[in-house]
Amino acid sequence: MKIRFVVAVVVAVVLAGTIGFAQQSAVHSATGHGSMSEDNNGVLYWDEWSFSAIQRANGSVSGQLQYHDHEADFSFHASVIDLKVEGNWAKLSAALPEGWQCPEEACQPDYFPTLAVVVAVDNGQGRNGPDQISWGYLVDPAFYSVQDFIDMTPREFVQWLSDSGHQPPLFDYIHGNIQVR
Repeated sequence: MKIRFVVAVVVAVVLAGTIGFAQQSAVHSATGHGSMSEDNNGVLYWDEWSFSAIQRANGSVSGQLQYHDHEADFSFHASVIDLKVEGNWAKLSAALPEGWQCPEEACQPDYFPTLAVVVAVDNGQGRNGPDQISWGYLVDPAFYSVQDFIDMTPREFVQWLSDSGHQPPLFDYIHGNIQVR
């Protein structure tokens, strides 16, 4: 009788651990590091992006997003709070650190963003052209609904960028790699 009880307890513990692991396993992920490439006018941008984000089966999201604009000499490091994946496209929404101030060279006066949003496109390992990344957009809740940006799919965000005059909305990624799963 004691052996059956011990076996039942061991089986229950193993099943609980397996269920807990399954709830924590990744549903989607996006990782990358690299530089933006030329725009349509042949101007080379030297903006670097690094990111790693994971969405778990229980819906939780975690990760980091870093950006450095060498031309305007500013950067930020933000915590990913949402990850949307459509095929090989990923949209990362990341909370900027409290009190972070956007420099004059990058933002209008009195613009205080709290969210950074970017789309990454994984075009494979050289088979389908270079990976791509969108303009990064800094969202100020005084001007835009932060939740509206979080809710956009990757393609909706790229369309919003295009409609807002951010041309081209996607740039080729050089000296780096993006992986979306």
